[in-house]
Amino acid sequence: MSRDGDSHALSSVHVHIDTKYVNIGNPTNCRIRIPRIDHKYQFIIQDVTLDFTFYNIREGRNSLIINEYVTTDTNTPTNSVVLTLKEGNYSISDIVAAINDALAQKEATPTTPYEGPNYTLSKKFKYGGTGNHSISYNNINGLISFSVNQNTNMLEILPNSNQETTLLSILGFSAPIKFSTPVSGDKLADVYPHPYVFVLSDALTKYGSRSYALFQYANNFQQFDNVICCIPLANNSFGDRIYFNDNRTFQYDPEQENAEIDLQVVHQNGEIVNLHGGSLKLTLSFVGTNNPVINI
Repeated sequence: MSRDGDSHALSSVHVHIDTKYVNIGNPTNCRIRIPRIDHKYQFIIQDVTLDFTFYNIREGRNSLIINEYVTTDTNTPTNSVVLTLKEGNYSISDIVAAINDALAQKEATPTTPYEGPNYTLSKKFKYGGTGNHSISYNNINGLISFSVNQNTNMLEILPNSNQETTLLSILGFSAPIKFSTPVSGDKLADVYPHPYVFVLSDALTKYGSRSYALFQYANNFQQFDNVICCIPLANNSFGDRIYFNDNRTFQYDPEQENAEIDLQVVHQNGEIVNLHGGSLKLTLSFVGTNNPVINI
């Protein structure tokens, strides 16, 4: 914390926060004690740093159900397989390679689970002569395509989750597919369908800033009314540190004897971000027309 003026009457107070060191919780869902500052004042969010260590393929959006119809009966699958990618950060080409490797695992009578280098299968696919089911990516039009083994009558692919974002939607398919000839996605494949991460705080928007926070982001993100920072992910890669300065001004009126603030880092769908050992760093710069008074 840096400050100007004497130890009581200050023209500004700067509180530096690293969520690696929290009082309660974890780096993306926590409560942090800060020095109690008397009097109503404004604060500005500055110098935001977020470790880009969260996965784009994670539980709830990493699995497909693949039904094989070997006979002409297209109502009852001959074989049903759950394909699950292991959690991690994947490019489109990584996903395509992993799924193709999984589709190549076949046996005459599939019964037992199989584990590949970066995926698991509830059981293998049914052997049907030469050739495999396959997935491909066209880097010109940005579309994913699936093809069915020539010895299989029909293939059906469904999401294995009821979440808004699923592995199938990431691959560019808005709905389950059932096909006997090659089929392409109806939208672009996108491993980062949510291009923002949000920092939320009830405490910092409780006293008069909640409506302002909602107004600032209402055009695109109406589900959050306690946003203090919206961090774009564009042009960043896994392992990077994202640096961001929003410089939005909020009002805050402390009432607690020992001031505590809550911070949550969430994806655009409201899911808490898992930074896998990383953290969020930011500076709260408190300013006002009247000098704030600090108690430390």
